[in-house]
Amino acid sequence: MHTALGIGCICGKSAFALWYIAHQENSLSKIMTTEPKPASNPASKSTGLEIVELDVTGLNCPMPLLKAKKALNEMQAHQQLRVRATDPGSVRDFEVFTRQSGHQLLESNQQGDVYCYLLQKKG
Repeated sequence: MHTALGIGCICGKSAFALWYIAHQENSLSKIMTTEPKPASNPASKSTGLEIVELDVTGLNCPMPLLKAKKALNEMQAHQQLRVRATDPGSVRDFEVFTRQSGHQLLESNQQGDVYCYLLQKKG
């Protein structure tokens, strides 16, 4: 019985998070910005696409991952997404997500209290 309640709780949180993303006043386009990759960046030579920046600092699980998934869904194959987050749980979330989804986790590092990830959308 306890396990069933735990599963329901997780599903409920995910459903709420998806509802929140769909109904929030600030659209993802206002949160995300794109900027051309510098020519000296080896990643830009490999894809020829702009890196999409996503700042999810201040948000807690599951929002950083849900917003990153939404951003990846709107991107072209092999395009890269740079994510900045402050949720320590995002380290494991992004590792597991990329392993299960087929997207690549090109970089993962910590700069003070900010966790930075560079993902590449699968082809």
